[in-house]
Amino acid sequence: MFTKIATLLALMASLNGVPAQNHNVYIRTMRVIEVNYDTDIVTCVDAIGEAWEFEGCEDYATNDLVSCLMDTMGTEDSIYDDAILFTNYTGYQAD
Repeated sequence: MFTKIATLLALMASLNGVPAQNHNVYIRTMRVIEVNYDTDIVTCVDAIGEAWEFEGCEDYATNDLVSCLMDTMGTEDSIYDDAILFTNYTGYQAD
């Protein structure tokens, strides 16, 4: 667990040249709407209908719930440049 935390902190500190003190992180839970094994891309939608993508299909399936650690990239007033730092399977949502 400590290795994951150390790796995550190092990643956060180096994102796109934005100084670490300008990074603010938060959790956003999303539902998987598409898994593309050819491109290794998972597409999710959040509670307000915004679509997000991340690499690493692994065992994800449509309707899985995923918690994403998000970085504001130093812009508090817009989510459109936010980045997914880490994903974690949370459960499944039946239709």
